[in-house]
Amino acid sequence: MKKPSAASLKKVTPENLIGLGAERLAEILAEVAETRVDLKRRLRMELAADLGPEHLVPEIYKRLQAFETSKGQITWRQKPAFIRDLDALRALIVRLARGEPDAAAERLWRFLAAEPQVGRRLREREDAVEAVYLRAAADLGYLLALRDPQLTANALVEAAAARPQGWARWLPAALEPVLPATAALALVEALALKVSAPGWSLVLRHLADAAGDIEAVKSTYSPAALKTPAVAVQIARRHLAVGELDDAGEALRQAAPKPGLLGRSLRRTSTGRPPGSTIFRPPAKPKPPRRSAGPRFREPSTSVGPRPSPGRSTISTTWRPKPRPLITPPSTPTSSGACTF
Repeated sequence: MKKPSAASLKKVTPENLIGLGAERLAEILAEVAETRVDLKRRLRMELAADLGPEHLVPEIYKRLQAFETSKGQITWRQKPAFIRDLDALRALIVRLARGEPDAAAERLWRFLAAEPQVGRRLREREDAVEAVYLRAAADLGYLLALRDPQLTANALVEAAAARPQGWARWLPAALEPVLPATAALALVEALALKVSAPGWSLVLRHLADAAGDIEAVKSTYSPAALKTPAVAVQIARRHLAVGELDDAGEALRQAAPKPGLLGRSLRRTSTGRPPGSTIFRPPAKPKPPRRSAGPRFREPSTSVGPRPSPGRSTISTTWRPKPRPLITPPSTPTSSGACTF
C-alpha cells in the first residue's frame, strides 16, 4: 500500500483531524470560537442538544426570536455565515424531533413563518435560503404524517391562508409524506375559505394533486387556460397517470388548433402575409394651397433719438416717402400745336 504523502496528510479532512486528538481539537475550537460569534453559538447549541431536549428548547427559542425580530441588512460578506446559521437551526429542530416531535413541529411552523422577516434582510432572493426552507417544509411534512389527519389538514390550511405565496412553493415538499386522505381533507377546507390572494390557486392545485382530484385541479384554471396547449398537456398527463385515456384525449382535443386557422397561418408569402391579402394604406391627405402673403409694403420705422428739448416730439421719423409732383391739366393748345404746362 502506498504511503500517503505529506501534502495529503496536511489537508483538513475528518480523517486527518482525528489524529490530533480530542483534547487538541477542543482547544482549537474554543480558541477559534472566541473570534467567531456564529461558531460559538453553534457550539453552545450543540452542547445543549447533547444535554437533552429540556436544554435545547430554550436555545432554539432564542434563535427563532432573533430571526423574527432582527431587521439589520445582511451584506454579501455575511451571507454565507447567515445561511449556515439558518440551516443549523433547522437541523437542531430536527434533532429535537427525536425526543419531542410535537415541540419540534411547533418550532418548524415558527421557522417557516419567519421567512418574510428573513427575506427582508437580504437584498435579493437567494436560492440557498429557499433551499433551507424547502428542507424545513419536508421535515415538517414527515412530522405531520405522524399526527391526526384532521389536525394536520387544519394546520396546513391555516398556514397556507396566512401566506399563500410561500406555501405555494413549499406545499409539494410538505405534502409528499402526507397521506392522500389528509390532503383531501385540507382541500375541502381550503375550497371553503374563498381566498383571493396571489398564490392561492396554486395552493389549491397542489392540494388537489396530492389528493388525486383531477377535477379540482381543472377548477383552478380558467376555461380559456384549459384550451392552451401547455395546460392541456398537464391535464392529460394527470389523466394518463390514472389510466383515463379518453379523458386525456379530450383534454388535448380542446387545445388543438382549428384546421382552417392552422392552414392560413402556415401559408405565408415572402412578405409574411397570407396569399391574396393586401396592405391597406389610407389615401394621403391633399396639402392645402399656400396662401400668398400679398405685396410687401415698407413701413416707416421710428426710433427714439436723443432726448429732445421741451416742446418737441420724442419720436423722429427716419424715413418718409418722397411726395410725387402733381401733374397739372393740359392748357389750351397754342397756334403751333404744342401744349404748354
